[in-house]
Amino acid sequence: MAEKVQVNYKSLKEIGAKFNTQTVKTIAQIKKIDQILQNLKKGGWVSDNANDFYRYMDNILLMRMHHLARALERSSLAMEQIAYVMHQAEEFASDSIKEHMVGNQ
Repeated sequence: MAEKVQVNYKSLKEIGAKFNTQTVKTIAQIKKIDQILQNLKKGGWVSDNANDFYRYMDNILLMRMHHLARALERSSLAMEQIAYVMHQAEEFASDSIKEHMVGNQ
């Protein structure tokens, strides 16, 4: 028994767009946080605790936010690739059926 596969291209496009929107927002937040940190590092906050905070922000938080932005971007691209592959499979199946029908006439 053949399995049924359905693709909602509109939904894939919408999901991809949402991933892309979140990528843009995440990158904007990274830039905003980094700008604030740079201002603090230029004398806005000087202490041992400040240095610990800066290390944490630079080495953990911002690094993880960059990972998140890359994952969101890859997810957006994956939605595009899924839609493309499924469209190609539909075209191939349609062409195969048409060829088979013409060959049997």
